[in-house]
Amino acid sequence: MEAERARTQVGSMLQKNAATAPPALASASEKARDPDAWIARIRKLRDEGQTADALRELREFRANVPDAQKRLPSDLRDWKP
Repeated sequence: MEAERARTQVGSMLQKNAATAPPALASASEKARDPDAWIARIRKLRDEGQTADALRELREFRANVPDAQKRLPSDLRDWKP
């Protein structure tokens, strides 16, 4: 009985967390649907000093957006931290 209640609570917490997950946890294919929002997120991470996260997102952007180099503004295209 106690184990079942614990499983139910954990399941509820996981569902709640999944529903409120931050955009960073969205899949690359979901983010690629809105490249402009993805670019804004990369800039925000960079501007907040989260360089490693910004670089990871930039690599994912380039790997998942077919015309990434054309879409990227020069400040991100040429960014060398």
